[in-house]
Amino acid sequence: MQGVQHNAEAIARAAFRRLRAGEGVETVVEQLRRYLTRKHQLRLLPSVLRRLLSLARTTMVRSRLEVSVAKKEAFTLEDPKVQNVLNQWGVPSSAPVEVKEDATLVGGWKLVWQDRMVDASTRRSLLALYQALRTAARTGQEKQ
Repeated sequence: MQGVQHNAEAIARAAFRRLRAGEGVETVVEQLRRYLTRKHQLRLLPSVLRRLLSLARTTMVRSRLEVSVAKKEAFTLEDPKVQNVLNQWGVPSSAPVEVKEDATLVGGWKLVWQDRMVDASTRRSLLALYQALRTAARTGQEKQ
């Protein structure tokens, strides 16, 4: 059963890419039906369509740029590091932006857009430093 679910997932992702490329819904669904009929797997159509709907919903929800910061006043989208990330991701300038204050962040920022995330927060840096110190302390204890 796992292979069938994996196959439905792969087919739904391929269909979703075609939809994002601008093909019409009716065209993509009809091509899906033909493909699954040709492969004698038409029973997968409901599963593929459910997964396709889920992908579309997730993308719609994540079509806005979500920014988490310690303090809203300290953040600007014009920051060169932020602009570099947005350019790499291809975020359109018309994308809606939601800036939220996050009490768990000490400083820096966290960006989320579609299925991507960049954590440039001070909290992440501090946690990484803490883990490195713990690892070094353990290694030092083991050598003694």
